[in-house]
Amino acid sequence: MDYAPLRKPHKDWNRRISHCPVCVEKSVDAAPEVLDCIIIGGGPAGITAAVYASRRGLSTMMITGDTGGQMRWSADVQNWTGVQHATGQELVDVFMQHIDSLDSQNGVFPLWVRRGAFVESLEKSNTIFTATLKNGEVIRSKTVTIACGKTPRTLGLTGENKARKTKTLSFSATSDAPLYTGKNVMIIGGGNSALDIALQLTHYAKSITIATNIDHLRGEECLRQKVLNHDKITVLYNTETKGLELNSEDKVKAVVMRVGENAEARTIACDGVFYAIGQTPNTQWLGDFLEKNKYGEIVVNKRCQTSVAGCFAGGDCTDQPHKQIVVAAGEGAICALECHEFVQHGSV
Repeated sequence: MDYAPLRKPHKDWNRRISHCPVCVEKSVDAAPEVLDCIIIGGGPAGITAAVYASRRGLSTMMITGDTGGQMRWSADVQNWTGVQHATGQELVDVFMQHIDSLDSQNGVFPLWVRRGAFVESLEKSNTIFTATLKNGEVIRSKTVTIACGKTPRTLGLTGENKARKTKTLSFSATSDAPLYTGKNVMIIGGGNSALDIALQLTHYAKSITIATNIDHLRGEECLRQKVLNHDKITVLYNTETKGLELNSEDKVKAVVMRVGENAEARTIACDGVFYAIGQTPNTQWLGDFLEKNKYGEIVVNKRCQTSVAGCFAGGDCTDQPHKQIVVAAGEGAICALECHEFVQHGSV
């Protein structure tokens, strides 16, 4: 897919661009000892927060261990305004081009990016936050935006870890669909993610079975119609997945499930399984630092404020109900603007 080229960054690293109100005179040195803003996460919320915060003149560091987050997994994004069709990875690439155009190496915007890095703990002493990375690096800041997203949920069945290692238990069709060329695949779930995976697999798999634990599919109408009308796809309703059966190579050879409310469990042969049963917020590392709901989601208000002053959160890791790329990006912008207000005026 073609996108309009982005404006190239300035190459004179120490140059001050006089017409830009947020430009700073600096080189490619390390970030300040105390930043204005740390952004934890590199999905649509984190990336958008980084763009907004740095353009507001906040010295900003984006820390991301999984650039793009779950957005990378979508094969066909049709609801990002202005882009009729794109894969999730194409959107990630364009988002990161924007980040690269602002990164501190161009000498204009005060943005630093730590790729492949993970935050292990977050503390606050007086007015300063301290984020400790898994490699031991310590980063301090006046504000924090948490945009760490979610990870796919599992069923806790025996054999799941072994099946993941042999690539016969998957979560992302964008990554793994070609592995199932000419094979029979089972998908556990019945929402948009399950339907999206099924439609991607139609280009590769011999047959696809969707097993949902309720009496209907929950996805968007357009996706439901595509799935129900596709001759490669079968849907099983009111199912309960009881177990995985593996062969001598630790590859999935069947799923044990009960189909129907009063039915006995039976074994359904397949060559692999996809789980599409929701996600778990990546918030365990926060402990009791801030308020979370019973699902582990960070509790925020409409200004993306958390229970800790100066700490904001956006995207899928929060208790906001609508988990969409455009919603996450909007919340990332709100977080950055709130960080700016906090740095300028204190408690807001």
